[in-house]
Amino acid sequence: MAGGTMDLATRHYHVLRQKSLCGWALVEECVAGAVWWVLSLQWRDGGAAWRKVDEGRRDGKTA
Repeated sequence: MAGGTMDLATRHYHVLRQKSLCGWALVEECVAGAVWWVLSLQWRDGGAAWRKVDEGRRDGKTA
């Protein structure tokens, strides 16, 4: 009986692990999508926002 319980617990652990991995994969996909979106906006903008940040740093201001 102990062996059967152990197998069940192991199987349950693997199912939980797969679900959490799916969750993390979804989070990573969302983050990657957001980063890509921001970069594409900057690219379309010609990088104007990045230049503003750099100018602010040169003037001694924090962005």
